[in-house]
Amino acid sequence: MNPNTAIPFPFPNTTFIRFYNGQTRMALINCEAAITPEEIHQSLNFRSLLHFRKPMVLHFPDPSRQTGICFRFRFDAEVIVVNRAGIVEKIYPIRKSSPDEALHIHFFGGYDAAILAPAGFAQQWNIQPAITQVKKISLTEKISKTA
Repeated sequence: MNPNTAIPFPFPNTTFIRFYNGQTRMALINCEAAITPEEIHQSLNFRSLLHFRKPMVLHFPDPSRQTGICFRFRFDAEVIVVNRAGIVEKIYPIRKSSPDEALHIHFFGGYDAAILAPAGFAQQWNIQPAITQVKKISLTEKISKTA
């Protein structure tokens, strides 16, 4: 993929996630899904805050391999890293990049997914590392359960 060429957004895939703190179940959240290597690589790059309407789940197809992602966002965001057991492992901020700033590259290895969310999202939903569990529900799975 050419790093200067954006693929169209929003991406075509949607997934739902639900957070749990112990037995406390939180609302079902509609998320954009980055599934292909190109979508994962681009993530929220090339977007403005206006085009960041809902969290984005980066699905890592092979958690045993490292996936490098460049973060050069035009707005503040946070990354919620989910391990293979579905538990939030860590949460960290990604600050808005300035044009003269170096790329922030992060390598994800051994993780099931990463959720890119607006700054403050984890605090708003009381998401805590090593405590909060994430369950992903695909759109087709949700439709078949409600039909």
